[in-house]
Amino acid sequence: MSIEMPRGLPFSVDTFGPNTTTKRMKRHHFLTHAHKDHTVGISPSNVAFPIYSTSLTISLLLQRHPQLDESLFVRIEIGETVIVDDPDGGFKVTAFDANHCPGAVMFLFEGSFGNILHTGDCRLTRDCIHNLPEKYVGRQDKAPKCCLDYIFLDCTSGKSSQRFPTKHSAIRQIINCIWNHHDAPVVYLACDMLGQEEILLEVSRTFGSKIYVDKATNLECFRSLMVIAPEIVSEDPSSRFHIFSGFPRLYERASVKLAEARLKRESEPLIIRPSAQWYVCDDDEDDYCQSVSQIQKQTKVRFNEAVKDEFGVWHVCYSMHSSREELESAMRVLSPRWVVSTVPSCRAMELDYVKKNCFISRFSSDDPFWKLLDIDMEVSSGAVTDTQTVTLSCCLVSDVDFANTKMEPVIEASTIKKQLLSLSPEKNNLPFDNVGSHGTKVIIYNLWLNSDAKLELDFDSDAEDILIEGNIKKTGCKIMNDHIATRFSYSLRVYLSILYLRIPETFKILLRGKVVEHHNVADDLKHQQYILYKPQAAGHEEAEVVTTIGFLKEAPKVNLCGFCVYHKNRLIMPFWQVVSYSDSRGRGVVGALEANFVEPTHNKQDFEKTVLLQKLEKRLKEMTVEYWNCHSVLIGYRDLKKRRPKVPQNLQPGGRTNVNMFQNNSAGDSGRQTINRPPGFPGVFHNANLASLPRVSSEPVVLEKRKEHPDLVANATSKRKVGSDGFSVPGHIRVEQLMHMCPHRRNMIVALVFNHFCSYSVFSNFIGFAHALKFVQGSATRSQDSETTKLMDENKKLRAKCLDHRVRSQNLELKMNSIELHVDCYLDTALVTVTGSWRVHCVMGSKKCDCRIAIPIGDKGSILGVEVEIPRKSYATQLITAQDGNELEKTAQPQSGGFLKPNIFTLTVPQVDGSTNLSIKMSWSQKLTYNDGQFFLDIPFNFPEYVTPAVKKISKREKIHLSVNAGTGTEVLCKGCSHPLKEKMRNAGKLRFAYEADVLKWSSTDFSFSYTVSSSSIVGGLFLQPASVQDVDQRDIFSFYLFPGKQQSTKAFKREVVFVVDISKSMAGKPLEDVKNAISTALSKLNPRDSFNIITFSDDTSLFSTSMESVTPDAVERGVEWMNKSFVVADGTNMLPPLEKAVEMLSNTRGSVPMIFFLTDGSVEDERHICTVMKKRLANAGSVWPRIHTFGLGVFCNHYFLQMLANLSRGQHESVYNTDHIEERLDKLFTRALSTVLLNITIEPLQNLDEVEVYPSNIPDLTSSSPLMVYGRYRGKFPESVKANGLLGDLSSFSVDLTVQSAKDMPLDKVFAKNVIDLLTAEAWFSEDNQLKEKIARLSIQTGVPSEYTRMIQLENTEEASKPINTGGKKKTETNGEKQKVVSRTIPLQNFGIGFGDTTATKENVPPGFGEARAPDAAEKFVKAASSCCVSLCNKCCCMCCVQCCTKLNDQCVIVFTQLFTAIACIACFECCSHVCCGGDD
Repeated sequence: MSIEMPRGLPFSVDTFGPNTTTKRMKRHHFLTHAHKDHTVGISPSNVAFPIYSTSLTISLLLQRHPQLDESLFVRIEIGETVIVDDPDGGFKVTAFDANHCPGAVMFLFEGSFGNILHTGDCRLTRDCIHNLPEKYVGRQDKAPKCCLDYIFLDCTSGKSSQRFPTKHSAIRQIINCIWNHHDAPVVYLACDMLGQEEILLEVSRTFGSKIYVDKATNLECFRSLMVIAPEIVSEDPSSRFHIFSGFPRLYERASVKLAEARLKRESEPLIIRPSAQWYVCDDDEDDYCQSVSQIQKQTKVRFNEAVKDEFGVWHVCYSMHSSREELESAMRVLSPRWVVSTVPSCRAMELDYVKKNCFISRFSSDDPFWKLLDIDMEVSSGAVTDTQTVTLSCCLVSDVDFANTKMEPVIEASTIKKQLLSLSPEKNNLPFDNVGSHGTKVIIYNLWLNSDAKLELDFDSDAEDILIEGNIKKTGCKIMNDHIATRFSYSLRVYLSILYLRIPETFKILLRGKVVEHHNVADDLKHQQYILYKPQAAGHEEAEVVTTIGFLKEAPKVNLCGFCVYHKNRLIMPFWQVVSYSDSRGRGVVGALEANFVEPTHNKQDFEKTVLLQKLEKRLKEMTVEYWNCHSVLIGYRDLKKRRPKVPQNLQPGGRTNVNMFQNNSAGDSGRQTINRPPGFPGVFHNANLASLPRVSSEPVVLEKRKEHPDLVANATSKRKVGSDGFSVPGHIRVEQLMHMCPHRRNMIVALVFNHFCSYSVFSNFIGFAHALKFVQGSATRSQDSETTKLMDENKKLRAKCLDHRVRSQNLELKMNSIELHVDCYLDTALVTVTGSWRVHCVMGSKKCDCRIAIPIGDKGSILGVEVEIPRKSYATQLITAQDGNELEKTAQPQSGGFLKPNIFTLTVPQVDGSTNLSIKMSWSQKLTYNDGQFFLDIPFNFPEYVTPAVKKISKREKIHLSVNAGTGTEVLCKGCSHPLKEKMRNAGKLRFAYEADVLKWSSTDFSFSYTVSSSSIVGGLFLQPASVQDVDQRDIFSFYLFPGKQQSTKAFKREVVFVVDISKSMAGKPLEDVKNAISTALSKLNPRDSFNIITFSDDTSLFSTSMESVTPDAVERGVEWMNKSFVVADGTNMLPPLEKAVEMLSNTRGSVPMIFFLTDGSVEDERHICTVMKKRLANAGSVWPRIHTFGLGVFCNHYFLQMLANLSRGQHESVYNTDHIEERLDKLFTRALSTVLLNITIEPLQNLDEVEVYPSNIPDLTSSSPLMVYGRYRGKFPESVKANGLLGDLSSFSVDLTVQSAKDMPLDKVFAKNVIDLLTAEAWFSEDNQLKEKIARLSIQTGVPSEYTRMIQLENTEEASKPINTGGKKKTETNGEKQKVVSRTIPLQNFGIGFGDTTATKENVPPGFGEARAPDAAEKFVKAASSCCVSLCNKCCCMCCVQCCTKLNDQCVIVFTQLFTAIACIACFECCSHVCCGGDD
């Protein structure tokens, strides 16, 4: 809000209020820009004189206030001068760019009152100042030729001593932040303020994407952008970039977005707030500034990059106002006589220039300054003498009585708290001292007494609650009295429990020291249904609201009904009773909904009485009556009406009924849909579109007779929006949620997925409805109901249209021509090769598109290579050193390729012609699963039906080749197989199978195979293999293995176990809960002879017990209870103290196996020091030192540090990148480590060999849950007799002879490559040995296994066509017996390494998870196009490119897709679809 101009001036600037002197005294009005705080009071009744402003500002203002007459305005453009006539003498006005927002100007007034520059709101850069007339601008420390008399200066940031970056620099920071978060599915830009359009334009230009603006929630921003930059505005919510409202409640909404992503286990969205507000902290350190931590203050000083705050919001210092430094510089250049702040707080006097140069004593009695103030100096000369002592007052207020008032400096309170306290009685006694840096403290005092002299609030009846004395009403029914619908009216605890619809995990409400448990009203309902309601106003749809409705579980015993109506997550109207009948109708019917389309009153106890509220009330009444009529019989009431026939249950496979109920709302709404909630889904859905609801119904629903035009239905169905995962099933439902609901119905779920993506979503979404119409048709024929007959005719057309879509889709699918699977199993590793041919089915042969290959890598596996052949081109992957990769990146940008998820490798084949056949060969390695003496192999080999070529004459041949080399020399028994394999060879320890068949349809079953190696006791063997000529290490190879056999008669080890758990803030929520559950399970598996302890660490270390506790039921119960109380996240990650404490506890172990399980998701800077300390401690720990078993969560911890820690102590290391599998992987680690059968294993003759090296150097223990495999290098002659020695459970010695054999047909280097590279990398990290790093790089390139020190590239070879030769009118191709010229190109791919931890993410408590995957921009472009253009796709001849969205899916859905496509190639043509669907714009 600008200040009033002085009385002596005939004009006003940015002040139009009805109660200002402007209305009474000013004859001319000027508007600098269109921000709301500068346009307050503009209306036809308040403004009687012309307003001068720029055309753009006028356009924005007229759009905001359409009732204004354009004739009220006079246009003045930047650089233009206008002569204004005035009774006191005309004056000249010139407009200059203010560098603030579109249309913003500074006004230079020149007249008898002097020369006045009014900056409005501005950012005074050097260019901005030098646009002013040359006579007013000083040059090279010289004063200007003509000084400005007065500057009315924007001092908004005048107290900020920081140096703001330029706007251009800030925009580059935003762009870089987006690039650095390429995995963010959605980027929210808090740029809804006028003046941030430059950011949006640059983002749109850089990333080639329009920006979504939600008209419903941000209409003003949408309208402004349509005036300023309509070319960047999108109304499609599938766009990656969204406008995000700034204040108020920015952090609240940001937290909701981030929490939703974590809940769905998706990549978190990126939220950027470009503003200087967060960075500005006044120089006079007030209470708020003092509460900010030093780390936070230091973070805010970083102006050269985006900074993330504690709420997950990224800040960039983008200022539309001048900093203090810029103001000082501008004042020195302009040298004005007087400076006036245009903001109410007089910050101009803070400027050094003002303190030194602006004195009232400089003005003589005849100076125009006094005329400007409308002061008669002859009358008030005495007053002037008094005011001459005042030097700092630079705020001119037109209503001050200067004749009787001495001018004094303005005194501002230093804190808001002091101002509040000054208004409160007994302010010195109020306990405000313990208010921290966050939160709100509300103090209620002077409570009223009722007529009985009792407090209005009852604190005595319940020690954990606060009750309202007069509201407690008891009835004769105990169920009624105890029900939440009754108690909320007088119990604060009950009311708080339902106050919020959703509560984040980190949010708690405490009442009288006890946490208030959140309660969802929908959980109290039975026979639930969900009804979609679309309120409309003035012909426009306002929102989509999903209402959960049902009977209270106590019905019909309770006489309660009503709806809990929430607004933006907060309860406004609890149990709103919309029906009231004298009979039992509506009894027990309760619902819950979130109505964000109606506005609450100021006290949040009711809604504003609007037309929309009336419509809502009417609709809720209809819902109550309809639900009661259809379902009252379910709770014991008689069915008084003739029931409509129910839909038969056998209309769909699996006995499930898919029911869609459409109707027109009598209140003028577009439709609704009711469906029953499947198990596992929340009771209340937040505002979402219809697509966000599941399509599964557990019980039949009566079809109501409703009119709905089929086109309207199809249109509503086609508006399926792609979520942050890149697809919908339908809408925003995630496949993993569907699998959670129906784990035994994977085929059904897959059908839903592909129906939606086969471009006939209309058919798939209406299939249940179409089946139901068969029954309705028969009923209508009998009843001859004209309305029903009309509905049937319309539905016949709809059904025909759906079937037509299905026929069209059959010709659009991707077709697979051949597939061959080759698997070689050696020891515990499988080497897999898949070869296949696919056709990019696109009749637009002239078009090109990128094709994506997706490969599922099994457990602890690695990609080995990909080869692609297309006409005249070939592609192959290759590894190069990281140094060469960095050099290559200087000349070529990295392309799409890498790990989409930890076990999903993707590769892009660029620019493939339509209708081209691709031959692809993919190789990878994976570990076999071992359980109960059996090895298990699982490879996705499941194909959807529609990839089968439609022409039956085309040969479809499936091939599977499987060989097993167990290496034991004993019999290998096949236990199970998914496909009819034919045995080709059987030798001792070896098997070979084959399967080859012509099929009508491709395989619909994943390939699985299991076998066992017969052994009743511990057996082992040793392989020898000479180094190959190409081997980077010319030492010979040896490998030995031990199988545990059946150990039922062997005495088990006594175990002393210490669990060391990271409880830093990044572990909050599911990770810590899963860890607690896994430890509880492990404790239950310990024997009574064992002992245990639990240690937690963050910055501090906490112990369950000061000594080891024997395993008793009581101790285990106390341990679990202690975890429930103590597993509370805190700041910091200090690893060394808890490890030292654990080793100290186990230092006196005798006759048992000491074990430490160390679990963390973070990385710290002293990890090498920790390894060094642990190495020394373990060396002094005796013969059986503590085994440190490590477990790393996510990508931010240093897995190589954890690997090294485990190697030093003969421990095991396990990692998990996906937080969905924490408990499962942790349970595997506990089971493996706790089932030790042989300790301190040594190989007897190794010490006699030259240059021997073993991986790992400290041989781990043998466990009953997995065999032991060790790899090594040596020089010299290996002895013929080899023994493995160790200790058994009773600590007696054990020895077994190892059979030595030559490994002629076993590629040991490839079998152990992944494990060896990981171990060497951990050693290289610890030792920081550059030679070892080079060795790892050479080994990686040799074996094809990626490492931290190599980069994968893609080699493209293109055959160039030979030049034709002109031979007398005929052209021949010149061959001369030579091959065609081949042109090669090298394409760098994304870095595959997981790195060595992220200490920054650990300090910022970033939750664990796999966040390094990058979906290519082209894929995002297609997903956006396909999501809104399904019907368009159906009507075009184009490839089935929907599979491309695999790059945006969550873990389980990626697995489903890749299984269906043989885990091989999800190939799609997205560029041509983008052209078809969006006209090439996107």
